[in-house]
Amino acid sequence: MAVATIAMVGCKKGGNEPVGPVGPGGGGGGGETEVEETPEVAAPAAGSVTLVIQIPEGTECNGIAFKGTLDGSKWSGEDTYVSETTAEASSAECIKFAKVEGKKTWFQATFKLGEAGLKGKVCLIYKGDKNWQGQFENWEIIESYTTSETSISGDGNLEIATSGLVYVKIGGWQKSECAAAKLTPRKITLIAPTNQCGAATPTVVGTFNNWNEKEFPMTKVAGKDNTWEATIQAEDKDKFKFGTTDGWEGQIKVYDAEKDEWNDNGDVEIGTKTEFTIDYSAGKWGGCTE
Repeated sequence: MAVATIAMVGCKKGGNEPVGPVGPGGGGGGGETEVEETPEVAAPAAGSVTLVIQIPEGTECNGIAFKGTLDGSKWSGEDTYVSETTAEASSAECIKFAKVEGKKTWFQATFKLGEAGLKGKVCLIYKGDKNWQGQFENWEIIESYTTSETSISGDGNLEIATSGLVYVKIGGWQKSECAAAKLTPRKITLIAPTNQCGAATPTVVGTFNNWNEKEFPMTKVAGKDNTWEATIQAEDKDKFKFGTTDGWEGQIKVYDAEKDEWNDNGDVEIGTKTEFTIDYSAGKWGGCTE
């Protein structure tokens, strides 16, 4: 099977004009990019799809991979990358993209479709990749070159139902190792739920530390009940949430009075703020039974 490499998408866009250039965006990229016309890529064999993407020049860093599901069930693993899918390849493997020959900004990858099609996202490969923080953003499907039945789900996944070609233009990445991070100290104070289970320590986790729930345990504030704090280094575009050193089962849930149920706490976007006080005293630790 031919190796393909590449990309992700967002809103569909019509037109037959060449696509380019892709300038700096999202996670980085440098300077003006020379216009590169859309490459003609051969159609894959029946039952397969070739995904072709254009990205900001110089932002591939350690490579690009598709992370998702090839059979509608198990999502891809985080550490194993293969150049293409085969009949023997596990659906848990991430497919690594390759540069289109003679191009600087175009990549491609070929996938063998299962009965349930393909669903997932394109991400930058980080060193020891265990995260999704390098996901594509600001992307669109190039309809005039796409022959496969392709759509975007409500949760931002690319969904490919039939074999053929899919072309995508990516404006940027959520984070890019190619761009220097602009880190700022952020003091985060948590007023935690009273029903903390066991002796687990609250932690602050997010895109700034690859969602590692053990890296930043919080410190209890003296003289204040159930109040914890931590200082992290983060970019404005980073997000965070709270868990415990016991793992994600201890994630805080927030009570939704309208639905009369406990919901998972959503991410908090950092933005330009340097100090946060988050009052989740009316919340609940996910692992608690009371």
